[in-house]
Parts: sequence; structure tokens; C-alpha cells
Amino acid sequence: MGRSKHTVDDVWRKVQWSYGCWPWQGSLDNGGYGICRVENRTTRPHRVAFQFIYGPIPKGLQVCHRCDNRLCCRPSHLFLGTSAENTADREAKGRGAKGSKQGNSKINEIQALSIRKDARSQNTIAREYGISQTTVWEIKCRRTWKHIA
Repeated sequence: MGRSKHTVDDVWRKVQWSYGCWPWQGSLDNGGYGICRVENRTTRPHRVAFQFIYGPIPKGLQVCHRCDNRLCCRPSHLFLGTSAENTADREAKGRGAKGSKQGNSKINEIQALSIRKDARSQNTIAREYGISQTTVWEIKCRRTWKHIA
């Protein structure tokens, strides 16, 4: 059995109208963003809201949130930006994953502090923690793990 064909009106019915953000009340993806189907295509409701008010989204651009609320569908809270601009906005607002919250981190905050204080050779430290000597150097020079003391 095929999936039903939803309309923009169906999307708006699942938005909570308020004076601030207009949060999506429907299904969410694993990243905590709204997800919906319109015209038999899976999309994000904030993109539907943006297109409804402002028109098509140019290829290569993302719909970003001024309010930093990933569920918000209020068009005045949305703007277009490249992936790099969206990332820069996230980092400037201090919302980027840091330290052990990054998916590829091999150590945690306590280990990074220990590495920073460790007087042994960087190669010895690297072998102990299963990381590269360059990673040890970056931790000690505060190029990485800047968010810890």
C-alpha cells in the first residue's frame, strides 16, 4: 500500500502557533528535526514553511534557524545559508558538539585533562590512549579540547 499524499495544509495543522517559535508537533528524525511527507516526498516541515512563504529553495542552500530551535517552522525565524554558513552560525552560538560529544572522539574530558598535564613524551602518551602524537600535541597546545580547563 502506498503512502498518502499530504499537502502543505496538512503540515501547517501540525505546527503549534504561538508568539515565539512555531514548533512542529509531528514526527521527528533521529537528530531531533521534524520530518513529514508532502507530495509523496519526505522533507522537513521548516523547509515546507519557508517555501510556502518565500518560494523555492535554491540548490545548495539550507533553511537555517535564527532561533536555534530545530522544531521551529515560523518563517520569520528561518533564513537561507550554505552548509558552511550554517556550521559557522552554530559554532558562533556555541552549539557545536565538543569533546567526547563528538561522534569520532576516542577520549573523554578527564583523559584530555590528564594528557594536558602529562609530562611524558607525546609518543608514549599517544600509545597509551590509542591516539596519534599529533592529537596529543593539539591537546597540549590547546588547539583542541579548548572547552576544558
